[in-house]
Amino acid sequence: MHNVVNPELIATVLKSPEPRARAQAVRVVCYQRDRIPNALALLKAAANDPSPRVRLEAVRAASFFNGPDVPKALEVAYDVLKHDTDYYLDYCVKETLRQLQSLSKEKVLPAEPAVLAALITRMDDKELEAQPEVEAVLVAKLQRKSYDLAKRDRFLKELARLRNSDPVAELVTAIKTLDGKDGADAAVATELGKMLVATPAARLEKVIPQVTELAKNARMPAVSRAAWATLIMKDRKADDVWAASADGKSRLAVVSGLALVTDPAVRAAFYPQLTALLADVKTKGPVRKAAILALPLTGAQNAEASFKVLANELKEGRERAAVAGAMMQLPRTSWDKASAGDLAQGVLNYAKSVDAKRRADQDFVELNQLGMELASLAGNSGLRKELRSLGVSVFVIKTVHEQLRFDTQRIVVEKGKPFEILFENTDVMPHNLVVVEPDQHLNIGMAAMTMSPNDKDKKGRAYLPKNFKILDATHMLEPGQKEKLQLKAPDKEGNYEFVCTFPGHAMIMWGQVVVTGDVEGYLQANPVPHLPMATMPARSGEVNQVDQSIAHQGRRWQRPFPPLVISSRSQLSCRACSAPEVRSARARSTSVFVSSPRYSLPAGPSPSTGRHSPSCRANASSATVRES
Repeated sequence: MHNVVNPELIATVLKSPEPRARAQAVRVVCYQRDRIPNALALLKAAANDPSPRVRLEAVRAASFFNGPDVPKALEVAYDVLKHDTDYYLDYCVKETLRQLQSLSKEKVLPAEPAVLAALITRMDDKELEAQPEVEAVLVAKLQRKSYDLAKRDRFLKELARLRNSDPVAELVTAIKTLDGKDGADAAVATELGKMLVATPAARLEKVIPQVTELAKNARMPAVSRAAWATLIMKDRKADDVWAASADGKSRLAVVSGLALVTDPAVRAAFYPQLTALLADVKTKGPVRKAAILALPLTGAQNAEASFKVLANELKEGRERAAVAGAMMQLPRTSWDKASAGDLAQGVLNYAKSVDAKRRADQDFVELNQLGMELASLAGNSGLRKELRSLGVSVFVIKTVHEQLRFDTQRIVVEKGKPFEILFENTDVMPHNLVVVEPDQHLNIGMAAMTMSPNDKDKKGRAYLPKNFKILDATHMLEPGQKEKLQLKAPDKEGNYEFVCTFPGHAMIMWGQVVVTGDVEGYLQANPVPHLPMATMPARSGEVNQVDQSIAHQGRRWQRPFPPLVISSRSQLSCRACSAPEVRSARARSTSVFVSSPRYSLPAGPSPSTGRHSPSCRANASSATVRES
């Protein structure tokens, strides 16, 4: 008879050696579930069937239950995760869980750790965010790259509370777990490593043995770098760390890890070791490249000497790309004019030997830019013109480590012609690069300070205020990221500008895109770039749109600002916000603008929340530049 429940027949077919028969029996259980008392028990057994087709029918059937049966139906869906899955099973599990969780008053996660881990790996960030913060969820969040340092700090504190431990110990455990995980994200390891490096020395005592173990034996270079940087920050003795890192792997980690060291004085202490390393002809490959890139990190007091060391490397033809990157990071006042011409000639000789097909590569572009700047410094326009003829209309612009500036102050392009900008963020904080109309870098920067980081344009780019003509812009890039812009120069000549619009950066972090009909003529007349002094827009009886938005936020600005010499100890801060952020920044040698509680925040709302800090009297705030 049709549609008659036959438990004996169902039980028999469920034991059939033919998986297709068992799958059909499960489908019958689904349709007759309201008349089969042990339907969920049968489905749970089917969810563990050797055949994926049977398991698929079981998880689909689970989606039809409601009311008091939801918890057991969830168990059926979770049991499927104990076995291998494919696209169809994954899709069905996801949709079944979505349906069942919508019927449950609270999120129900599987009790078995292995099943919970399998479930979490299938969740995207949005789904993971909606889960209760049990240990496994918190650990998973720490391993995702979508969370900022403030949220990671909260996750660690909550883990420590659940496990009755210490947040620093949990941080080390998280890094160690990540290091042992195949396919782990190096960017996440770097972010967690930054947190470890920033930990006060007194709180590191109990975890030093584990940190030392990671320094010497970590699988991931990012973990090893962070571990050595932590030991450097704790001991603050360059000689001792250098002696402890004599093997090649450790030496590379120490040298490349200097970029994570937050105290400029500690980095500067490694200058003798770095120069000795470069003086040794046996130093080759990644270690030599890392030492070259580390030289600019040793501070302005070593800049002139660093230039001479780098000049020697360039003359000898060693690691030209690294030398170009490092030399561009140095203050131009440290460059030696007397040797600039010979260095530029050396660059030209090498550039001529490079195949034309490789002249759009980033390494060549950076080296050619360096050669042209050196030729300009030497006053050799013919040499600069010859170098420019070998290049292409591609410009590399990088950030300078902890100095809140770009390594290139000016690019010169021909009007109406296409060109490209490759922007690379080599700093420790987020930055973008926005190309705007002449004299607009400060106006757009001020307007961006009133925006929330969630206010994004159609391309997902943050801190791009409306009502400004933007030629093009990158996304907000995290440290280590790069992005290329392909532009066409305007037909109208002028000094256009590129600027970082992260709140608080625009006043000093900007440069010029000079659009001209005669590039060589312009460079002949203006061999060395000179950016105007940073001042706030003057008010002359009228209040422009930007001023109105700033006034709406209740901020009053000091103007004009004095000439700015931005070092790693300069900071722009909201006076009313200064208490926790600036004090914490002063406690460190570095106080720069990032979306992290470890750094001072710019005037205006928090980059993380879009609001002032809790202690801020927002309606009475103003901005000032301080030299701490």
